[in-house]
Amino acid sequence: MDAMKGDEARVVTAFCDYLKADGWAVETGVKWVDVVAQRDGQTMYAEVKGRAGPDTGTALDILYGQLLRRMETEDAPEVRYAVVVPDEAVTKAQRVPAWVRGRLRIDLYTVDAEGRVSPVH
Repeated sequence: MDAMKGDEARVVTAFCDYLKADGWAVETGVKWVDVVAQRDGQTMYAEVKGRAGPDTGTALDILYGQLLRRMETEDAPEVRYAVVVPDEAVTKAQRVPAWVRGRLRIDLYTVDAEGRVSPVH
């Protein structure tokens, strides 16, 4: 996490704290993935984006591409992926339709200004 700057580091910290409180073992910066979490035989690979100003949409397009490249196995129900964004970026993160995210096992989470994490359904 040391290489992350500004708001992205804040979002990563909040998300890691959220996962740890839910019983996940969490690591950051593993194999170029922002967050890797494990619990009860499940693994989650999460890519995080902080506030990116007017380039948020482009930054999220890149984030989704990075996450797709991290997918190593086709049918691994024990593996999930996550996109984690500041709450003001959720609309742009939802440009990838929910049905596509569902088929690819990508969950979406937001982090508000106070560091509260919420899954987006």
